[in-house]
Amino acid sequence: MSATNCYGEQLGRGTHNLFILGDAIANLPRLIESYAGLIQTIYLDPPFQTGSRFTLRLQLSGHKQTPVAIPSYDDSLPAADYYTMMNEVLKGCYELLNDNGSLFLHIDPRTCAHLRIMLDGIFGEDNFVNEIIWHYKSGGRAKNHFSKKHDNILFYRKTKKAYFDISSIGIPRGKDMQNHMRRVTDEEGRVVYTIKSGGKTYTYSEDTPIYPSDVWTDISHLQQKDPERTGYDTQKPEALLKRIILSTSRPGDLVMDLFSGSGTTASAASKADRRFVAVDSSPIALSLLRRRLLSREQTLMDSELPGTLLLFDVAKPPKIGQLEYTCSRANGRADVTLASYTPSVGLDTPEVYTGLALVDYCALGFVDDGIFLPCSYNIRPLRGGTIPNLYLAPDKPNLALLVSDVFGCQGIISIE
Repeated sequence: MSATNCYGEQLGRGTHNLFILGDAIANLPRLIESYAGLIQTIYLDPPFQTGSRFTLRLQLSGHKQTPVAIPSYDDSLPAADYYTMMNEVLKGCYELLNDNGSLFLHIDPRTCAHLRIMLDGIFGEDNFVNEIIWHYKSGGRAKNHFSKKHDNILFYRKTKKAYFDISSIGIPRGKDMQNHMRRVTDEEGRVVYTIKSGGKTYTYSEDTPIYPSDVWTDISHLQQKDPERTGYDTQKPEALLKRIILSTSRPGDLVMDLFSGSGTTASAASKADRRFVAVDSSPIALSLLRRRLLSREQTLMDSELPGTLLLFDVAKPPKIGQLEYTCSRANGRADVTLASYTPSVGLDTPEVYTGLALVDYCALGFVDDGIFLPCSYNIRPLRGGTIPNLYLAPDKPNLALLVSDVFGCQGIISIE
């Protein structure tokens, strides 16, 4: 399989990160061929069998207080088809994991029982490690039953040799006294906390780490105004993935997510110095992941961009609309300025949402053997506004623009 529309190298055992735009089931044979026995940690956040349609909510210029809803994915697969699909995915995950690897399946109580039995059959009951309860606070209270305020995360290992490091996710105990602890001063004048149990006295300092149990109450659901939010309906917090990734992988290890969605797994893996393989069938997922990686606080040099994110156009995103631009050349340099954009797809009120506010990402670079290599890029401001529109590159053959809009449409425009 060769790359046709984005950064990077061919699908294989490279050292870079990889996003595949395509269906998880359809791409499993290719992934297994290239990555069987190489993946350290797999996190899956599949559809939850809700029967709902979910959206990406974006603020566009002119309507900053009214986010626009763009369809992201449809969770209405019939139950029989859903469990058939999940069975194939989970079997593939077993082949992809190395002997030290682990799988985390994030679901809710409606599908938990079915999928746990399925996982027992694939991984073996002895390789079930934990059912993690992620409890969160959110609005609304039920009147006819206890309020539903948790998700289930099923944690399985590939073998008994699985890597797990609880020390990597400890947090300082702090000044809060728990379990009837006494606050005292030790012989060196330090404040410590003591507790008696079984005839022994245990002493802890404020710096003594404490570790999470299988009920996670300290990671909150993302609020609407959280700066981490991308607008994706079912986005999970990076803190959740950071805990999973740090505890079950080492720097440089491969982390995989076959339902990339908002890109949280890949983003958290990248920040933790892990490599990632992410798959999703929605072009919006491609755009969101690109944005999250390129919006990191650290400044990325142009020379680092090809290794930062490899995007393989397997399913081919919808084609972009009509982009008008100007290009000037002088002193061996090409300058491109965007002028206007008319999308190929639209919203209910396309006369309002047109123009450069719909361009989400644009890069100027070169096409080499079907692979786009960027020299400079800009992304649309997350909270609404028009994409900065000046691009610079050496004036060389095969000069091109890679453009993506807010609908996930994407394409390469050759500059003559």
